[in-house]
Amino acid sequence: NYLYWLNSVEISAIYPLGNKKGVEVGVGYGWTRIEKYSGIYYKFRLIPIWIGYSQKNLILRGAYVYSCSPGFYYRGGYKVSAVFRLNRVLGIGLNFGGVWYTGKTTGDWIYLSLNGVSLSIGYNFQLKGGVK
Repeated sequence: NYLYWLNSVEISAIYPLGNKKGVEVGVGYGWTRIEKYSGIYYKFRLIPIWIGYSQKNLILRGAYVYSCSPGFYYRGGYKVSAVFRLNRVLGIGLNFGGVWYTGKTTGDWIYLSLNGVSLSIGYNFQLKGGVK
C-alpha cells in the first residue's frame, strides 16, 4: 500500500515584511501507522521544524523532519512544501520529501515518503498593538 494518512498538529508564526509578504517559522508533531502486511505494522512519529516565505495566500516551506519509530533507529529527513490558503481557515498543500530507516533486528530498509497532498484546517490569529 503506497498511500497512508499522516496526521499532524502544527503551529507557526508569520513575521510580516509588508505588501502581504512575510517570513514563517513553525514546529509540528505528526504520527502515522503503516501496515506492511497482515498483522505487522509500523508506527512513526515526526517532528518537523520549518522556515517559510509567505506571499499573499501562498506559503513556501523548507523543513527538517526528526522522526522515530519503535523498533527502528531515529532518523532525520527533509521536506519542502507549498501551501495555498483558500481562506483564513482552509488550505491545500503539496509536500515532497522523506526519511530512511534501517531495521534494528531485521535489517529491512524502510522509506517513509512525505510526498503527497495535504488539507489543512486552521485559524490565522492577528494580534494588534505593539511597542510605540
